[in-house]
Amino acid sequence: MLSRVFAAKTDGFYVDVGAWDPDKDSVTKAFYEKGWSGVNVEPGHYNWQRLVKARTRDINLQVAVSDHEGQAKFLEVAGSGLSSLEDGVESTLDSYGLKGREKLVTLTTLAKIFEQHCQAKQVDFLKIDVEGHEDAVIKGMNWSRFRPVVVLIEATVAETGEPNWAQWEEILLQSNYHFAWFDGLNRFYVRSENQELLAQFNKPPCVFDEFRLHRTHSLVLAQSTAIRLALDRFLPHSVVGILRNSYRWARRIVSR
Repeated sequence: MLSRVFAAKTDGFYVDVGAWDPDKDSVTKAFYEKGWSGVNVEPGHYNWQRLVKARTRDINLQVAVSDHEGQAKFLEVAGSGLSSLEDGVESTLDSYGLKGREKLVTLTTLAKIFEQHCQAKQVDFLKIDVEGHEDAVIKGMNWSRFRPVVVLIEATVAETGEPNWAQWEEILLQSNYHFAWFDGLNRFYVRSENQELLAQFNKPPCVFDEFRLHRTHSLVLAQSTAIRLALDRFLPHSVVGILRNSYRWARRIVSR
């Protein structure tokens, strides 16, 4: 949906609160590859290091965002997107057999981040995904002074489809943002200054968007596994090896 809205833009700017990983499930990766840059906010040390290494044009902040500055306990869950400032996340971790490590992190506000890093920038989109702490993040923003064009916010309770936007949506609506789209996980809002963009949200992603599934998507993985098993079954191993090597070389050439 964001690619549709900003299809013609090659030098935009984003702010990603709860960036997590520079590649996996990243909302900003495709834009970065088009030439965009922005601010990534990630309190987890491992993922912050990955962002620093992979996103050299970006500003990468190892802080957590809330409605006040200071310090707070942060439960870091390595290898997952469930790290959170919120109490009660342990029950979700237990259901997945995961364990977290508690540490102190620096707290800042969204208004402070925009003041320090976005003063001279038009922020095209702001994404917020903080595992239940969205309400505090939104309250810590000066919406009259800083006006990202599109705001998308994770709007369900972590790992469920249960809605949680009643806690914070009114703040955006009263700040002259218009609800545009709900994809089952995120809710999208467009500022009143760009109401014409609401027309871009009149249909779901479709054939006219010419989108492709990423190679790590479950459907792609299932298809590639089925093809590999079929090749192993019906062709000699030597032929299969040649085909695989040819495919690898073709991918390298295309990527260049």
